[in-house]
Amino acid sequence: VRSGTTWSQQAYLKASNTEADDWFGNSVAVSGDTVVVGADGEDSNAPGVNGNQANNSASYSGAAYVFVRSGTSWSQQAYLKASNTEAWDYFGSSVAVSGDTVVVTAAGEDSSATGVNGSQGDNGAANAGAAYVFVRSGTNWNQQAYLKASNTNAGDWFGRSLAVSGDTVVVGTPDEDSNATGVNGNGADNSAEYSGAAYVFVRSGTSWSLQAYLKASNTNAGDHFGLSVAVSGDTVVVGAPYEYSNATGVNGNGADNSASYSGAAYVFDVCPTAASATTYGAGKAGTVGVPVLSTTGTPTIGTTPILVLSGGLPLASPVLLFAGFSPASSPFDGGTLLVTPAITVALPPLNASGGLSLPVTLKDWACGVLLYMQAMFVDPGVPDFYHTAQTNGVAWTIGG
Repeated sequence: VRSGTTWSQQAYLKASNTEADDWFGNSVAVSGDTVVVGADGEDSNAPGVNGNQANNSASYSGAAYVFVRSGTSWSQQAYLKASNTEAWDYFGSSVAVSGDTVVVTAAGEDSSATGVNGSQGDNGAANAGAAYVFVRSGTNWNQQAYLKASNTNAGDWFGRSLAVSGDTVVVGTPDEDSNATGVNGNGADNSAEYSGAAYVFVRSGTSWSLQAYLKASNTNAGDHFGLSVAVSGDTVVVGAPYEYSNATGVNGNGADNSASYSGAAYVFDVCPTAASATTYGAGKAGTVGVPVLSTTGTPTIGTTPILVLSGGLPLASPVLLFAGFSPASSPFDGGTLLVTPAITVALPPLNASGGLSLPVTLKDWACGVLLYMQAMFVDPGVPDFYHTAQTNGVAWTIGG
């Protein structure tokens, strides 16, 4: 502990059932006055909370120990074991604590269950791994949830890394094999051995659910994405220490694998659930009227809303779509430029009715983005070729 700028040792912690080869301290976590210590080599066959520590018939089943501080004094408050304690499960592989919530993984656990609170009795997936959520009421601890991957497979070692922040738990699984990329991809194709994954679970009341299955944007075999994880609020970071790209800094090219084991980290943010498509501002008429820009569908990730251009559109005229991340209100050719352009897109020819439908497929990277758009075309009915007709603006809030 620190007093001013001076640090001193306040306590020396050991298990209540210290024995050789228990590996007490293989994982540790702290939140306020609560410390959790994992001992994934501990051997007792006790299940649950504060069971019998003396029966060492379950080799390397593992345990975790909760210590609390009162003033400057520390004491052991709980002895935690899995609800399905078995030998070689390595309960305590990783530990995490946030307030009155403790999470412990058993990366060698063998059940083939998936998701939350599945069957713990089927040991058909050796070393698949599991995580266990415990909560405190007063001084009493109870197991609240049993967490598994959505695509449980033998040898994935779900729980090699772990993080918790409030009602969010992230579990790293660096030996997972799917070739999916990004968020909530297809976890069934195991053609990228040891590419790795991370799983985000969230709590509502006392119920937990799997919210996201995270993969690298440049998934490759052997990258071990998920060997480290961290979470703070709505931000998750996942490390892939064996990633090969030679990129530098932020958002470089992840495709050039010429720097073996250089490593990478990936930042994910929660996508807001709310999505909207609204219009703003006024267009400017051309010879055949005022063109209108509108939206069909709601702009959410994984969908394809459609931009619709209609009204006041001569068939022969080239059309440009301006898109950007902030609105504008700048005089332009007798009308108003309503977007601060980041991208300018030449749209395909208008259809026979003088309209245009443009599907826009929304990918994960667009989550939470505010996008502003306006279309403009040269009005051939005016002698000055550079005279334009302009649409109103369309504003998208892209949700999940």
